[in-house]
Amino acid sequence: MRRNLAVAYLALLFSLAIQVPGSPLGLQFPMGSVGPFGGGASVTPMFVTGALTGTTVNGATNTALGTQTFTGGGACATNTYCLWIPYGNLAGNAIQVTVFYASSPATTISVTTDKAQSLTSVVTSAAQSSKIGQVFVLCGATTGTQELKIAASTGVIVYDAFVSEWAGVPTSGCVDTSASTIGASATAATGGTLTPTNTNEILSTYVLRAGTPACTSNPCFTVGTNTGITWALRGADYSDGGGAFQWGTDSQNVSITPAMTLATASTYIGLTVAFNTSTSAGTDPTGMYPAYAMSCDTPATAGATQNCQFPSIGNLLVAQQNCGGLDVTGITDSGNTGWIQPGWRSDQLVASSTISSLWYRAGAAADGSGAVQFALTGTDDCTFKMYDFVGADNTRPFANRLEGPNTNNTNQTVVINSTFYPGASSGWVLSASSQHTNTAGAVTSPTGALFQSTTWGGQNSDGPSKPNQNNFWGLYQSSSTSTQNWTYTNINTAENEGEYGAEIASFAAPSATFANPSIIQSPYHEVTSGSTDTVTLNTSTLSGTVLIALVGSFNATGRTVSKVCTDGTTCAAGHSFTRATSATASLSGGNEVEIWYCLSCTSGVSSVEATYSGTITNGEMKVLEVRNLTTFDVANHVNNATGSAGATDTGASVTPTSGHVALIVSITAVASATIGSPDVGNAFGYDNVIFNNTKDTTGALIVSASGSSYAFASTDQGASGSFCNGTASFF
Repeated sequence: MRRNLAVAYLALLFSLAIQVPGSPLGLQFPMGSVGPFGGGASVTPMFVTGALTGTTVNGATNTALGTQTFTGGGACATNTYCLWIPYGNLAGNAIQVTVFYASSPATTISVTTDKAQSLTSVVTSAAQSSKIGQVFVLCGATTGTQELKIAASTGVIVYDAFVSEWAGVPTSGCVDTSASTIGASATAATGGTLTPTNTNEILSTYVLRAGTPACTSNPCFTVGTNTGITWALRGADYSDGGGAFQWGTDSQNVSITPAMTLATASTYIGLTVAFNTSTSAGTDPTGMYPAYAMSCDTPATAGATQNCQFPSIGNLLVAQQNCGGLDVTGITDSGNTGWIQPGWRSDQLVASSTISSLWYRAGAAADGSGAVQFALTGTDDCTFKMYDFVGADNTRPFANRLEGPNTNNTNQTVVINSTFYPGASSGWVLSASSQHTNTAGAVTSPTGALFQSTTWGGQNSDGPSKPNQNNFWGLYQSSSTSTQNWTYTNINTAENEGEYGAEIASFAAPSATFANPSIIQSPYHEVTSGSTDTVTLNTSTLSGTVLIALVGSFNATGRTVSKVCTDGTTCAAGHSFTRATSATASLSGGNEVEIWYCLSCTSGVSSVEATYSGTITNGEMKVLEVRNLTTFDVANHVNNATGSAGATDTGASVTPTSGHVALIVSITAVASATIGSPDVGNAFGYDNVIFNNTKDTTGALIVSASGSSYAFASTDQGASGSFCNGTASFF
């Protein structure tokens, strides 16, 4: 299997008093008293953030760690497994790593950080079903620690690796006691028996399904019930040898046997660590931050759905997908409905089977169960990365999204985009890339970006290889609306990455302001009959935004667009669009494309409807809602054009008025079919789409205008196919 699902959570806590929903303590601490950039007088003992990476694949043969194969940027050392905290360790906090690995061959495990600190082994289990569990802890880890390196003295299989960060525990002597157990096949699992010395110690329990392969139930793990403690689930892996992690604060200092329930019986390994607590040690998180990252994967050939378990505490859930020939058509979960896909997938060359896409759920409710199901279409496999943000804007956090250029690089530095406009002045930016060949090893820019892929010594850069082969994941805490340059390197210096589908997406913190154009939603719809087409918006429109409709039609005798409205077909004042006349283009045989816009539409509308001059055989419309636009600038078109050598359809060029950051939108209708949008190296990568029925396409570009001309280019299936194009610029 080429790709592994990584499911990551970013939870957000925001108000004058931050409350962690559903937390074992009902955690509450003053906004600004402590956080990533400073400490406070009183610290709440708590789980801060963490990650779970399942390293095996459903139905695939597990592979042991081995000799370092490659020397490219970020390549993991021999017999070493490298994983990452979702963001740099806060001042004075502890780090815990739990690893489950094969009992044969005999090996010695050690764990170090990217800050040259070593973790101490605090408990090791006996062997069960040829597997062993071991926990390592570092009290008072160096601020900014992010990478954890799990090294084995010999090559062994690593089944699961958990990393977690803890606030409010002493910077030395943070572990009070620990326990381990192994169990026969059962649904009732435990984490061993221990007696904390003090009241209100933090307990963290890990359970591995040691004997039974992948769990097919949803959910697979349920927190246990124990007197004096309320457990919170923070991660679950459905892969072969999958495990789960729960934590809570124990109000008693009496003997306790932490409980966890498995959906189906399996032999198991249980591990528990009791942390001493201190209100004067470490740093609580504040503002918008990633609370967890977790992995899940499809089989090598996925079915119509994929279950994952994604317990969450925050108000913004984000799911990124890197897939090979698969597309995600919807997400449902046990705690939240209304997942939104803000734009089309990044799949510039359809034949390459490298797809990257994104879904999110704003204003999410805490969900301690986290039973998630992805609806899939297509064949091959998929990798998911999900984030649970604590402290994001609760209603409309999505700020902007860009798709990568899909170029065949001749070296190992991949440039997704050098001028990404995040839109929001503060928040988090997420980046992903699904490669045809090679595997990411490090993020090189923007400065301060956090690498999120997991690598290991001995892996094959092209697979089948776990855990993140052919994938790049990155996070960045953004504090400016200035452009960002997103680049990363691959581990194999002797191989290009081939075609790739990549994306960059930004989400706003509650206090963010917005500058420069940003596309906050861009749904589309297609029809094959009738005389109207209606696009239902993902969310109702905001005040002060601009709506732009890119409309295409086909009928043998030709059709035009009569009107575009946000109130059905009425087009009352405040609901009527204006045609960008110079952007209207046609193609012999009945194709036509048009661009319409509404600079001051009434806010709160939920749909846009286009009316054609007569019945049509095919109709398509993409609607963009854009922040920070006020003016229609220029437009241009080409009729009955012919693609150049290499099947490139280059549309009409426009020259935006200098001195502005411009949004340029474009739509192309083709006689054959579009297979790449944008074309290799073309800059029009903001929220493109290739329409399913006609294979027409749209593109967009955000650029600082300085007198240059810009044209949208797409890849045509025909060597010299005919097309028409309309392009318009706004600022």
